[in-house]
Amino acid sequence: MFSAWKRNSWFITVPLVALTAVYGFFYYLPHCDEHQRLIDELTALKASIAEANNIATKISNAEQELEQTQRYVERRQKRLVEEHAVHRLFGRVTEAAHQAGAVINQFDPDSAETLSLLKRIPLSLGCTGTFEQLWTFLNNLERLGATIWVDKLHLTSMGKNREPVQCEADLVLFTRYSDNSN
Repeated sequence: MFSAWKRNSWFITVPLVALTAVYGFFYYLPHCDEHQRLIDELTALKASIAEANNIATKISNAEQELEQTQRYVERRQKRLVEEHAVHRLFGRVTEAAHQAGAVINQFDPDSAETLSLLKRIPLSLGCTGTFEQLWTFLNNLERLGATIWVDKLHLTSMGKNREPVQCEADLVLFTRYSDNSN
């Protein structure tokens, strides 16, 4: 009986192996590439979704940075002196030095450079005083409420005990530029 069962098992095994080979050759292998393509497509879609979320975060960050920049520009524009009032700004710079107790030795504004929305006015300034007076003068310049840059600042001690101090500064004053030819 055992040998008859062995013989009969070939009748079942061979067709099963043949059926498996046919299935593998005609169905599984052709669809295997399709299956891999679908997996690759799904992976690419997941990556694009992750990238889209990343882009949304970047856009949000950029919008916040833009708002901060716009607020900064608005604050700076409020500090700009009108072009026709630059002589008053020169007077305020001189007054800031006198309030600090510094003596102005040189006050040479240079010709203005016109930018798209601003005028840039270089100013060479020389003054003398104690270190504390010059420090107070620079603080007073900051408190003027105008946009003034210090391009160069050079302090030189003129005395034995470091008093008085000579200050040479290249300042840049900015005014609002309005082109009336439009």
